[in-house]
Amino acid sequence: MQKSGIRLQTPMITRRRILKTLAGIAATFLPAAKLFGFYSSLKLAVDTSWRLLRNIPKNEWQKSVQGTTLLTFSVYPDLSRIWHYFAKKMFGSDIEIMVVDCCGLLRKDHFPGSQVVRFWNFSHSRKIDYFIRYVVRSRYIWLCDDDVIFVNPDSFEAARSLLDQQAVVAVSLAPRGWHLTVNDQKHRGMGSYCLLFDRDILISEELSFSPVKTDDPNVGRISGYYDTADYANKSLLERGYKIEFLLGQNECEYVCGFVGTSTAFISLLRGRQAVLDELSSMTPQIQAYRLVGYYCDWLVVKLYRDLFGEEPSWVPPLSEQEILDLVEQLDGEFRENALGQVHRYIAHYQRILSSIR
Repeated sequence: MQKSGIRLQTPMITRRRILKTLAGIAATFLPAAKLFGFYSSLKLAVDTSWRLLRNIPKNEWQKSVQGTTLLTFSVYPDLSRIWHYFAKKMFGSDIEIMVVDCCGLLRKDHFPGSQVVRFWNFSHSRKIDYFIRYVVRSRYIWLCDDDVIFVNPDSFEAARSLLDQQAVVAVSLAPRGWHLTVNDQKHRGMGSYCLLFDRDILISEELSFSPVKTDDPNVGRISGYYDTADYANKSLLERGYKIEFLLGQNECEYVCGFVGTSTAFISLLRGRQAVLDELSSMTPQIQAYRLVGYYCDWLVVKLYRDLFGEEPSWVPPLSEQEILDLVEQLDGEFRENALGQVHRYIAHYQRILSSIR
């Protein structure tokens, strides 16, 4: 998979890397157990190790069958239950749904009619590459973060019709905020937040979702660094394939959601004082992003209560007001940007609520 001169940040899980992969589980077991609990992490480690060991004798890609699988990876159980509720409401049984439990805490009865698979919380791109090749068999895969919520039942048919066009390999419903330059033309990045794509083409072109280092200083939001799926995006365009976008007239016409929720969730699991200490050591830009994520986790809590009429399994150790007070303490443009994002995601929360009425 790795071409000459291309350095994958997260090499794929392959037969020759199984022992290193298992060693990676062992090395990260204690931190995971502190966050998610010893027993749940142990189940996760055993299930993942057994799945990987079964792949050693064959290590073959699953051949595609017709159909579409909607795929998400979860470390935040309450959020994933919300995501699944809307996926089922919008698409019913038209699409197979697979939820990958990367924390060991998901309850299968919260995901009726869908497949729940336990798998270790490796880097996001490594999990995607593995499931595309060895687990999901559908020709079409709809990869979606669990904080990107479906609010329009026409999303699938609209995206599928675009994918049927000649040379179109993927349709993005939540693209990047930046562009990639290919043949002196700028193309908006497809991202991996909500992406319907042709699995057969990704595999036949030997592409990975891994981030890639590069000597080009003009790449992505971090100089010299292709983010998740960006290098695959660039390679597809260079090879004559097309990427389409389904965005609608309004921001939340097809999908709507939040930002930084899982990262914020994992951070907040470490406890109130650890979070406050960490914030004090961050740059203002990172502080702003993290605080918006913390606030979005409160919106998740509210949405959970609205949908299911019960308390979620977890609430943030910082109150909404405390988070807003910390936002107000940011300097100048960082405060204004963070407050703007907070109001934006409050509007998203209201839009999501309106889609169930």
